[in-house]
Amino acid sequence: MTLGVSGKLRKNALVMYDRETGTLWYHFNGLAAEGPLKGRQLRQLAATPGIHWQAWRTMYPNSEVLSVEGREDAGGDRYADYHGNPSALGVVPMEPTDTRLPGKEMVLGISFQGIARAYPHARLREKGLVIDQFRTTRVAIRYDARDQGTAVYRLPENVRSLRWERKNDGAVLVGDHGTWSAVTGKPTDSRTRNSLALIPHTNSYWFGWVGYYPKTGVFPVDSTAP
Repeated sequence: MTLGVSGKLRKNALVMYDRETGTLWYHFNGLAAEGPLKGRQLRQLAATPGIHWQAWRTMYPNSEVLSVEGREDAGGDRYADYHGNPSALGVVPMEPTDTRLPGKEMVLGISFQGIARAYPHARLREKGLVIDQFRTTRVAIRYDARDQGTAVYRLPENVRSLRWERKNDGAVLVGDHGTWSAVTGKPTDSRTRNSLALIPHTNSYWFGWVGYYPKTGVFPVDSTAP
């Protein structure tokens, strides 16, 4: 399946289409909105946290680099004015629907095991790493202020505490029963057996996340969700 940008918006979020069937897909949750595959849902994959090129090249020396021909040297942000305007909620102006957070507050959103929860970047920046609970599963949420990298890991039952440290070849997670790569979640020493599975998440403005997940909680867990 080959996806492209349809040019349409839903709740000020991009709508994709697939070239094979012409079905329209909401990029926020991967749901097929219109077309032959309506009702189907794409499976979201966990993204690798943002890291510096030097660290990535050390891990994957044979990496290829994606570029757009003729625009390799292009710089700047054409949406800088929009990002800098706290009252501009979306391309199509809209009023805030949930005022628990400012509309343009950046959040890390997780939809997992039937629970949606938002973690304001400002709170994650203060802590660097937080551990939270989704039903029977404990997760760790990491925020790297320098690299703007975020990641969510599923924690094994025997890992009760976790912190992360920066190394020359990237960040590592240090727990009471081992160490792991903060980029891949794979063990980095011989005594560590299990990997930390990466859980999909989304970084978004608050108004975008709550538009698709109106019953979301906000970390620390609140009781004010609609």
